[in-house]
Amino acid sequence: KLREKGIRWRREPRWEQLAHDLAVTDFRMAVEKELNQNPNLSLKSWQHEGVFRSRLDVIEYRARDRKGDWKTLKRGVCPDSCFVVIDHHRKALGKPHRARFLLEVDMATHDNPTFGRTKAAAGAAYIKNRVYKERFGENAGRWAVITTGKVRMRNLIDQTQKHLGRDAELFFFSTFDLTQNGNPLSSAVWWRANDETPVSMLEG
Repeated sequence: KLREKGIRWRREPRWEQLAHDLAVTDFRMAVEKELNQNPNLSLKSWQHEGVFRSRLDVIEYRARDRKGDWKTLKRGVCPDSCFVVIDHHRKALGKPHRARFLLEVDMATHDNPTFGRTKAAAGAAYIKNRVYKERFGENAGRWAVITTGKVRMRNLIDQTQKHLGRDAELFFFSTFDLTQNGNPLSSAVWWRANDETPVSMLEG
């Protein structure tokens, strides 16, 4: 059934990560459903995880360890997907109209501090890194993190703020339920790490 919908990027399921991969697919289908219903928006590109794994971007970045000491770490950054949305209304007005999002689907399999030290700190450094610009042509983008529920989401936001400070604004957070019930792009179902009011993905 997924192949009939044009989702052909995986020949064989990764059985140990089936729930994770289905969550990625559910989100993509929700995004495509909204795009089909909104003529002002279109999908410029969608790159799945395999594209990044085949040419992994490895970066060095600074982060605090469990003791609070600063360390220089090295990590390969591999989003679950990367997609670019075009807002044609903004384009017609001569305004910035292209939004790139790096998707992270969090299944709550790691503790909250680990997310802050590894996923968040590395993710923010990646967007600012030269290897990111070499891949995408510019150092622009946001992380879209979807997780299991609001309690987990709040904990991830707290860790992101703790480790990133102002750079926490590079992250949007939501839950599986919120992104499946409605329009994941234009509905106010996302929280920026430094803001208490939910917004849409395209407001940032």
